[in-house]
Amino acid sequence: SHQPYQYGLGTIDGIDINADLANRYKLECKFIRALMYFNLVRVYGDVPLVLKEISISESYDILREPKENVYNQIIADLKEAQGLPVSYPTAEDGRATQGAAKALLADVYMTLHKYAEAETILAEIINSGRYSLLENTPGSLNIDGYKNVFSPVNHNSKEGIFEIQFLKGGYGEGSNYANNFAPENSGTNVVAVGGTGGNNIPEMDIYNAYEEGDLRRDFSMSLGYYDNRKNNEWVESRYVCKYMDVPYQNNDASNNYPVIRYADVILMYAEALNQNGKTAEACKYLNMTRRRGFGYQTTETSPGDLQTTDKAQFSLMVEQERRVELAFENHRWFDLIRTGRAVEVMRSKGFSLNETNLICPIPQKQIDVNPKLTQNDYRIESRN
Repeated sequence: SHQPYQYGLGTIDGIDINADLANRYKLECKFIRALMYFNLVRVYGDVPLVLKEISISESYDILREPKENVYNQIIADLKEAQGLPVSYPTAEDGRATQGAAKALLADVYMTLHKYAEAETILAEIINSGRYSLLENTPGSLNIDGYKNVFSPVNHNSKEGIFEIQFLKGGYGEGSNYANNFAPENSGTNVVAVGGTGGNNIPEMDIYNAYEEGDLRRDFSMSLGYYDNRKNNEWVESRYVCKYMDVPYQNNDASNNYPVIRYADVILMYAEALNQNGKTAEACKYLNMTRRRGFGYQTTETSPGDLQTTDKAQFSLMVEQERRVELAFENHRWFDLIRTGRAVEVMRSKGFSLNETNLICPIPQKQIDVNPKLTQNDYRIESRN
């Protein structure tokens, strides 16, 4: 039978390649495998766990693995991936690093409520001195530091721990966020080149979630635009503007996508400290991102600073801070699941959510392909 020519974790040892490089490639693969499985297990629960190249006929017998086993594999892969380099030469920037493996492992520990393990590994990242929050310009209220994290010309900064790499210029390597998120029919008013998708429209609920004086709001989303085709008349049309650039052509912009950044690490650390009974210390880390959000330096006292020794109160404070700091970075849903608040919060916003809706149904297409796959118990409640 004809076997397609392929490289994989199972075949790399047979390739004539420098041993150190081969080992690094293996660890990069394990990091990416862990990231993919972490997303899969959080979205679907039990999933088929494939750890070697398999034939099509074999694949029909690889059914859903208990999520505990999937998590054990994710943890094993990320523990190994801590052997990755701490950094790369500029030309190799964007590859998975030791810091990325540690930060993702911390996220896994948080998800599994292993707060002691999470605190330890997050402290290692923080104490390494390799990462920092990008600071605002001193002296006047501004959001320059936060803007720089998302700047299309500032890839892999001191705050970026793992970013999906994009580069405009007709190479087929550009990102589509700017075009995708620009309001439908907005012409060149929001994005100067290419189409306008009108996708990922934010609700007023997230706009209203920002406190008075939080400068992250207007950088992250907008309620509309001034139309240069109609005497600069205001057009109401909410959109995400956190990932804006002038594309080279349609869907070809330079915005990286932040999978894990240092602000996330700081806030996970605050949450872990609080869970481990260190609420007063946790406030110090919570206030770092808040200060920047309100236009200050992360080291200067600001009117937005919060202080509490109440564990339950702090949990809600860090939930809120993650919501606005990491808005439109795909953390909110998983945060609510992790803290057990998804049903309560979503119901309070008018959604008829129940406990079976915390993971998604297996796509019917997959069950059609392999009827041996079991479906999730997913019940939709009718709205009264």
